Amino acid sequence: MKIIKSDNRVVDFKSLFFHKLLMTPEEGNFVRGIAFESRRRMIESRFGREAFAEYMRSLSERDPFWKQNILATSKIPLDNFLAFNDGLLARFYHNDIMAYWEWGRMAARWVLTEGPYRNFMKEKDLKTFISRVLPMLWRLYFTFGSADLKIRGRRVRITLSGLPRKHPYLEYTIMGWIEEAMLVKGEKIDDIRPISSGPPEVVYEFVLSRNVD
Repeated sequence: MKIIKSDNRVVDFKSLFFHKLLMTPEEGNFVRGIAFESRRRMIESRFGREAFAEYMRSLSERDPFWKQNILATSKIPLDNFLAFNDGLLARFYHNDIMAYWEWGRMAARWVLTEGPYRNFMKEKDLKTFISRVLPMLWRLYFTFGSADLKIRGRRVRITLSGLPRKHPYLEYTIMGWIEEAMLVKGEKIDDIRPISSGPPEVVYEFVLSRNVD
């Protein structure tokens, strides 16, 4: 959606919204509804809409928070969101912990190719995409912590700081998301090395097939 300002400049409404999210300080540990939307789409595509609806009915009986409609911009308390994911893992994935990594990859592919953040893929310079765009995207998902990506040759050191608790979502899903973002960008990854699983920090090193620095 675009709007025309009084000086005849064309301004993209989504850009204004993203700028407000990025520039407005927030308190508390919340996950934005875009993460829920990614998960909903994933479960419905694999198991069907009714299967997801039944899960949500069951979840809302245990946790009244989920009785409300969740929008992409909604703020979901972290503990509620992690419980939502743990329930999905138990119900649909036999508690396979590595499903969290695959969820991250699927979420990144959707949001960066079809979803609301696909315009971020227009950044042509890979170094800028890794060091600036990916950390900025963190702010569009979470009100807590930060993501820092540093490049040295073929190596990308990823540090997630300020994590309020240890949970596979805050490690595997996010690292899977970053992996897929790089793959969507056209990069090849030779190796992924965990260094620290936190909290308060999760640190990984991705080894690319070529020098970026």
